[in-house]
Amino acid sequence: MLSMIFVFFIAVLLMFKYYRRNKNYWKKRGVFQVDIATFQSIKKNGFIGETYKDIYEKYPEEPYFGILGIFGSSPTLLLRDLRDIHAVLETNFDCFNCHGIVTNPSEVLADNLLFIKDYRRWKLIRQKLLPTFTNAQMRDMFQYVEKRVHDFIDNVHENKGIKENPFKALNAFSGSVVGASLFGLDDVSHNSDDSPINSMIWDILSPSYRKELVMYVSYGYPKLFRLFNLNYFHRYNEYFVNIIKSVLKRRRRQETIIRQDFISTALEIQKSGIMKDSSTGYELKLTDEILAAQAFIFLLGGVNNLSVVTHFTFLELASNKNILEKLHEEIDSVFRKCNEKITFDDIEKFVYLDMILCEVLRKYPPIPSIGRNCTADTTLPSTQKRVSKDTKIIIPIYALQRDKTYFPEPDKFDPERFNNENKPKIVKYSYMPFGQGNRKCIGMKFARLLLKFSLAWILRSFTLKEQKYDPKNFDPSLVVLKDVSARFELIPRK
Repeated sequence: MLSMIFVFFIAVLLMFKYYRRNKNYWKKRGVFQVDIATFQSIKKNGFIGETYKDIYEKYPEEPYFGILGIFGSSPTLLLRDLRDIHAVLETNFDCFNCHGIVTNPSEVLADNLLFIKDYRRWKLIRQKLLPTFTNAQMRDMFQYVEKRVHDFIDNVHENKGIKENPFKALNAFSGSVVGASLFGLDDVSHNSDDSPINSMIWDILSPSYRKELVMYVSYGYPKLFRLFNLNYFHRYNEYFVNIIKSVLKRRRRQETIIRQDFISTALEIQKSGIMKDSSTGYELKLTDEILAAQAFIFLLGGVNNLSVVTHFTFLELASNKNILEKLHEEIDSVFRKCNEKITFDDIEKFVYLDMILCEVLRKYPPIPSIGRNCTADTTLPSTQKRVSKDTKIIIPIYALQRDKTYFPEPDKFDPERFNNENKPKIVKYSYMPFGQGNRKCIGMKFARLLLKFSLAWILRSFTLKEQKYDPKNFDPSLVVLKDVSARFELIPRK
């Protein structure tokens, strides 16, 4: 604790020293500069996504903004022009291929697809793990989801914590679904918040000042991050690595059991020996530790997406009676035609549910912004402005998806934005809740499958108590912090 306080004060001193020395950094380079104080903006808005949105909306004529005060010693550009966003995410990806997140070499679980800085290493691991989310793989994993959904429905009937803290109950449910379907954690992941894995997930995803500080120092002061041996997930390294190792060991012994999931993909890769990228010549041995790190980020990402999106879906449905009734009609119709048994192929029949999910993801993106680090000097296409190596880039997804230019009446919940007529009109890069380009979410299709299947079953059994939900801003941590206005109540259907 004392070391964290010391790091905090050192970081603050360095920030002010940097600010005095470079307070006109962007102005000198002919870039519109916005001066904001990190901690003041977070205190005012609740989370940094709202701060980006404030800047984005205040200066609509600027294609990008130079920022001081967010990442300390690293110059940062907040992008607005979709041409520049396109370049960063796709056409000029070679110059923006990493998130720029600093990690501690001793932290095993941080060695994953999200955090990996080495492009060759990231590319090779991603290529090899893509088969985890093919239709064939997802079809097989689908059978392990249904039991967890029914367990959750039983828990709601028995009121096991759902009224007291609905988001925590959804978090536990999401952990059990993702753990069982992706990793075969049938015996250790339970549909309750007192299981070790779900307790770990809750602790990691819950906001805290320490986590904010660690992330701030890692972006702004990487040398300080390494000097003080800071970390993100170090306390869970041994625990989670051992879980994945035990699953791998059990699968190796039980070769007659055919189960298509992340573990089966991993074992096939390991059997083939050293991995090699033919285009770069880069080679890598896929150890159990590397696999555990990938499993870890898939678990966290899956749980965060499923719990946050489901929670805000329920809040919006409770606040929009007509939309809820229309959705019930579709769900009931599909279930009747399927004789109360939904298969993998039936998921596509929930057209209106898909529209609702698209709109929830627009209003409440689980990832409110994307960060990139410039790896080589380049230019932005909107103005041909030079961007120097090591410049931080921010793409404000939340702000873009609440921009009235692209989405009229952006604060209104309107699933019809995504009907067959309107969906093709959506401007590319104005809507990307799972990211876009080469580093977009690898499990995007699987996340949508879990969301649609889970919501369909839950809303077949329950409806929502009508209530008005009208938040002044969007902050996923509010639901974690037990904000009373961000609660819903599921009621058994007659």
